[in-house]
Amino acid sequence: MSTFKTNLKNAPQTAINGKNSAYVLSLIRKLAEQSKTSSEKITDILQGISDHTSKTVISLDKSMTEAQTGTLIANKTGQTFSSIVESIRKVSEQVEEVSAASEQLSAGSELVAASLTVLEGIVDSSSANSAHVAASSEEQLAAMQEVASFAAMLHGLAEELKQSVDRFRIK
Repeated sequence: MSTFKTNLKNAPQTAINGKNSAYVLSLIRKLAEQSKTSSEKITDILQGISDHTSKTVISLDKSMTEAQTGTLIANKTGQTFSSIVESIRKVSEQVEEVSAASEQLSAGSELVAASLTVLEGIVDSSSANSAHVAASSEEQLAAMQEVASFAAMLHGLAEELKQSVDRFRIK
């Protein structure tokens, strides 16, 4: 035990024995001062705890507000991502539609190319037939010219024959 506590325990006995009452009073005063100092320290500690608790409450309120704000932002972000996913789905559908239309155009182009090939064959055949008809027409023209030439010659012979016959006619 400390000397102060020992003296404090012995203080009532000393006071009873009448010894040194001033000493007892000084111990009681010292005890009162130490109690006051301890009380002030305890008050300071309690005030510090109260201040710290207030700051903690403010910090927790701020954290709660930030958490709520974070939750709102997360919800908005989720909605934005949902909107992006929906947009991607729509674009994907449009790409599929464009792809299908492109395939139809490709098939149509192939059909047109095949038709052009057939048409080219028909044109080539018509050209060959036209050349054959032209050649046949030239042959017919040459034959007709020859017939016309023979007819003119026959006509000339017929005229000569008629003139010869007319000379021999009895008058």
